[in-house]
Amino acid sequence: MYAAWSEQKEFMNNQMQQETEIRVMKWDGSQWSSADDGSGLNFMSSSSASSPSLTVYQGCLYAIWTEAETSSMGGYPFNQVMVKKNCGEGWVSTTNGNNPVSGSGRGELPVLLVYQDDLYAAWMGTSDGSTGRKIQVKKYDGNVWTSEAEDMTFVPNGTAFGPRLAVYQDELYLTWSEQMADSPYYSYIPVMKRTINSAGKVSWVNVSGNLGITNTTTSAGSPVLQAYNGLLYAVWRDNNPTQLKISSFDGSTWSSVGSGNLDKAAGDKSQDPNLFVYNQKLVAVWNDLDSQGFHWNSRVEEFDGTNWSPADQGLPDTNTGNVTSFALLNNAMYLAWSDVSKIYVSERREDSTPQQVTVSYLQGDHGTLSGANEQVEIGGHPAAVPTVSPDDGYHFAGWSSDGGITKLSSQEVAALTVTADVTYTAYYTKFVMGDADGDGKVTAADALLLSKYIKGKITLTPEQLQALDMNGDGQWDDEDIKTILAITAGKG
Repeated sequence: MYAAWSEQKEFMNNQMQQETEIRVMKWDGSQWSSADDGSGLNFMSSSSASSPSLTVYQGCLYAIWTEAETSSMGGYPFNQVMVKKNCGEGWVSTTNGNNPVSGSGRGELPVLLVYQDDLYAAWMGTSDGSTGRKIQVKKYDGNVWTSEAEDMTFVPNGTAFGPRLAVYQDELYLTWSEQMADSPYYSYIPVMKRTINSAGKVSWVNVSGNLGITNTTTSAGSPVLQAYNGLLYAVWRDNNPTQLKISSFDGSTWSSVGSGNLDKAAGDKSQDPNLFVYNQKLVAVWNDLDSQGFHWNSRVEEFDGTNWSPADQGLPDTNTGNVTSFALLNNAMYLAWSDVSKIYVSERREDSTPQQVTVSYLQGDHGTLSGANEQVEIGGHPAAVPTVSPDDGYHFAGWSSDGGITKLSSQEVAALTVTADVTYTAYYTKFVMGDADGDGKVTAADALLLSKYIKGKITLTPEQLQALDMNGDGQWDDEDIKTILAITAGKG
């Protein structure tokens, strides 16, 4: 597992001139060690770097970040998007001549995502180097970067922030927050889907309506997307009050999830959400800032498709720490956060032992069983349904877990999905000659069973065959059928 962050350093041993660099470390399961040759990833010798993001593509580790020359920091910093990869032999550029992925344009807050056979990068900036903030998207095939969106906004002259990517139903989706540059300064959270026509031209189609997925009369930001259990979920920050909102998308319609809000204490301000899937649940991670503005509370909640439940037990109370990223490794969930001048990582590992329940079998009043009970994984099926041996003069009528109201055959019990402890009792009917179906009566249905047996269409148990051998000759033929029908007609 790898972690990347931005760290302040001294420039030319001058404490008055500070720069930041991208650092990377790796975790081998027991300790952290440097993964950046001890010198950081910055391209420029005098630069300030921030907002790193990591992903794995084609077996190599990729890092993307924002970098600006320190000499330009006196004015509006000319931030550029940089990418390096490490395939096991050190960090190298993904472009010729160590050029920025953003080219001659500006770029900030970049993110990476692997989709199908390509690596996608999205950031906010401009393609021509001007000072606006618009959405840029590029695709990398392992050799070259190509543009898939330039200077995209949701509304004319909008100012875009913080793009995020996600894959849902094998389609690539993109979201960001955007504010109108002019009055009334509405905010939007658009969601776009990548499409490609027969000529190979890529376009981004709005799937969030004309107003996006949020209330445009309030300030909103920090949207994230995550596919889970057949739906695409979106969480974002709404600033009136500062609350996290959540909606889901089924491919055509957006709907609020539950109340539409993630829970918080009164007066707290929720910020910086993230979504991911762990242990078959949707996990939301965010930070709550208390009403006094001094204490950060790291929040983690899990969603099983119906209900939210807290999952932040054991996280340290750091007062000033705030969760910044997450990772999944070997059935464990890792959360990283910054606290003053340090990076901390916490691990949560759930018991992977399958939960089991007990299926019990009772012999009832007129027979014996070959077994008593078995352990079955929740969601599994019984695999050791006992053989029932009825007492003389009785038929096995079936298994029942509701006092005999519903009776099931052994095959039907074995096909059931078990979700909790359950007890099945064997029920019997008194042996009656001519009664093959065990209902205690001789009817035409019994004659039909024998007819099907004679024609080879069904099989019957030894007990059923005994009941249908009406003349006791050890043969099953039309004479037995006639005798059964005579009984049903009152002539037997």
